[in-house]
Amino acid sequence: MAIPQDGIKISELTSASFNPNSLMPLAVPDPNAITGYTNGQESLNAVGEGIVSSIAYTASALRTASKTIIGAINETHGIEVTGTLTAGTTSVTLSDASIDSDSSFDIYTSVYMVNPTAVSVSTGSITLTFEAQASDVGVKVVIR
Repeated sequence: MAIPQDGIKISELTSASFNPNSLMPLAVPDPNAITGYTNGQESLNAVGEGIVSSIAYTASALRTASKTIIGAINETHGIEVTGTLTAGTTSVTLSDASIDSDSSFDIYTSVYMVNPTAVSVSTGSITLTFEAQASDVGVKVVIR
């Protein structure tokens, strides 16, 4: 429903509690519209997600290679992928879309001094090879 040009002002609206599913108005770029925009609506959740994952900030605003908020967080904190090296086996493969040959990896195990003897990376997965263990070992890889 369109509000006339001289319609209600935002300051005249009744108060509402914050709810991530609340709707907010948007003016969406539209080259076919007279004003260059079409009116629309979106939930606060979607607007927030769009801000942190889609907007690229300037080089000075984020001191990371990634210039989106989510990208910068993932770059500095990393994405954690976990698995289990089952007792008696010698390898575990962990999968995540963020794994590629340009990634860097921090590898952790739940047993002190149990470290991989080989690591193989392909797009979407990392395979860690260990000496066979007598009991299960938790394995975590932080991808940056």
